[in-house]
Amino acid sequence: MMWLKNPNEHRLQDVNAQVLTPLVQKALERPLASVTTWQYRPMSGGFGGGMGGTFIYHFNGTADDQGQTVEWSMILKIIQQRPDEDPASPKYWKREYEFYKSGLFDHLPGGMQAVRCYGTMEFEGEACWLWLEELHDVLGETWPVEHYRTVGQHAGHFSGTFLHERALPAEPWLSTQWLRKTIAAVNSDIPNLADFVDIPFLKPVLPADARTQFARLQADCEYFLAALERLPQTIAHQDYFRRNVFARRSADGGYKTVAVDWAFVGQAAVGAEAAAPVLIGLFGANIDPERADEHERLVYEGYLAGLRDMNWNGDPRAVRLGYAATTALKFIELMAPMGFLTDPGFQAHITSALGCPISQYVHYVAAMNRLAYRMADEARALL
Repeated sequence: MMWLKNPNEHRLQDVNAQVLTPLVQKALERPLASVTTWQYRPMSGGFGGGMGGTFIYHFNGTADDQGQTVEWSMILKIIQQRPDEDPASPKYWKREYEFYKSGLFDHLPGGMQAVRCYGTMEFEGEACWLWLEELHDVLGETWPVEHYRTVGQHAGHFSGTFLHERALPAEPWLSTQWLRKTIAAVNSDIPNLADFVDIPFLKPVLPADARTQFARLQADCEYFLAALERLPQTIAHQDYFRRNVFARRSADGGYKTVAVDWAFVGQAAVGAEAAAPVLIGLFGANIDPERADEHERLVYEGYLAGLRDMNWNGDPRAVRLGYAATTALKFIELMAPMGFLTDPGFQAHITSALGCPISQYVHYVAAMNRLAYRMADEARALL
């Protein structure tokens, strides 16, 4: 896999003190500051960042504020235009730009927040630029297991905001039927599980009935999707897991959860947001596969508590169905690249992006299988 060269590299050379000063003033909350020095470097965006037309840079330098030298830093995210892409597309290239530009999510109640955006720029026919806050997780690379309840609770706050506190926004750039459209887009790439359950390094860790379970899940896909679309609808981040969320201390000594990468944000069923932290956390090798059940329990308990915090008193069975069916269906989506597990180049990418050799990563795949099939069984029972 090759990293793409940024076709807008020449525009980075034009970034100067005049461009940076108003952004830095917002970042520092110092309206009289003026930028004196700056530098930038490219960054990796994780498992998929920096590929497919997204480029991330770290900017930092100094500013003068009435004779005082102050250091500053921020992140520039460049999203390359994909011409003729419909806003209804599940991966609409301009969605995140519209998200920050709208200001709709700038002041959210509860514990979940969007990363601060200091400014946006659009270069017609080329790209959109997002100047974002640089985040540092106060809990470090690995969260304590108990923090997953907090993460779930804050997701519940976000869902509850649009179930009770605020009307459901209807901006055309928000995603709709995101899961249905994403599964449809990757359907031809979903590997036939029967073709790789017998791979030597996978076979020992997969459930004995993995072939049957996956076939059954595929058969029930439309059944689950239709059920999700009948449930109460809210707004969801859709990619809410460790690499996209950061823990920050709040004024009361607790935590806030700050989320980045809002490219998929849009309408989803109640319970759906809680499906991501553990399932995608396993996919991203962020959760101990041996403790996945414990993480899953804490996230869901927290999510229900978060909904109650926002005074939503709907049917908890609807929440559980939204959670279980979304978890099972997200597994189908995430299975799409698994056919590449035997490819040496893909294995090297997993090792470098996730810091996890393939001999260990197979245990995360196995935990994803177990969780998805258990949730599929729950969804069937609830239906």
